[in-house]
Amino acid sequence: MSQLFVDNIKSRTGGAIGAPSGAVVTGVVTATSFVGSGVGLSGIDATALKDSGGSIKVQANTSGIVVTGVSTFSGNVSVGGTLTYEDVTNIDSVGLITARSGIDVTGIIKGYDSLQAGYADIVSGPTPDPIVYNVTYADKDSTHRYFGQGSTLGYKIDGVFSPWLTLTPGRKYRFLMSSSDMTAHPFRFYKEADKTTEYTDNVTSTATYTEILVTDSTPQVLHYQCSLHGYMGNGVSTLSNVSGAGGGGITTAQQTPSANALITLDLGTAQYHDIRLTAGITTITCTGGTAGDSHSVVLTQPSSGITTVGFSSYFKFPSGSFPSLSEGSSKIDLVSFVIRTEGATGISTELLASSGLNYLSQV
Repeated sequence: MSQLFVDNIKSRTGGAIGAPSGAVVTGVVTATSFVGSGVGLSGIDATALKDSGGSIKVQANTSGIVVTGVSTFSGNVSVGGTLTYEDVTNIDSVGLITARSGIDVTGIIKGYDSLQAGYADIVSGPTPDPIVYNVTYADKDSTHRYFGQGSTLGYKIDGVFSPWLTLTPGRKYRFLMSSSDMTAHPFRFYKEADKTTEYTDNVTSTATYTEILVTDSTPQVLHYQCSLHGYMGNGVSTLSNVSGAGGGGITTAQQTPSANALITLDLGTAQYHDIRLTAGITTITCTGGTAGDSHSVVLTQPSSGITTVGFSSYFKFPSGSFPSLSEGSSKIDLVSFVIRTEGATGISTELLASSGLNYLSQV
């Protein structure tokens, strides 16, 4: 076959050259523009659609791009409208995700609400045992609940400044730190944010973590703080039922001490204290509590024998005299008091008390 070499071909009128049967080109075709929908084109590499800046351009009057195979994007993908997808195995979103048909999760969801800085909730499906949170610390910023109070440092839970956590009864939660961090800022649980009373029931602390098993008797609110520095952490809600024991938000503790016992009232866990006495000598003291709290102690004498009741020096009665409580079968006395101050060790130092005696004889 012969070959024709030319530098330029033009139609007789100067317009486009017609090729009714098409054109077969084995080399490179360079064009300044392309006109048409491109529906019949095939075998075009995506690089052919790039502009000078490297972006792939789709004209506004087309119906978009349909990809049937696997596409890999090494950079960001921005979508101005609605992104519709199925069979997605992993989503990493820095913004809001809306799922119209719900979310089916087989693991754990950890959510941190930026509109309420420092607060978080957990919605749990089947989860590991224990559920692990990574704890670090950094200089506080304004998102920390106690910014400007206590230590200038604050705990971070999974990278978030001291969120308020919701924990579920029946599960263990492990707060993991490096050994050096745990030594410098020991992670502990307390009944109060100011660490008046440490909470240790079902709590295990090691050189690298503190773990808590939440039960139905765990206080509804606990505070996680550093044992060496003030207000580094925040608190947790445990969803327990402990506050329902006394009704109306008043929690109850009942004791039946042995003869000649020292009774310690835990003022941090109950406001109503029901004590069924045993014959002998009983002394009442206390621990914990918050200034301004009111408490009631109901003392019931045994059905046989007599109990002599004394009070520790924390109790302050009018005129400085301890009351002479009733003696006799099943007699009932009431001691009420208000906490005035607290000591650094967690022992209430002044309980302003009054007494009502021998209620049984008035029935």
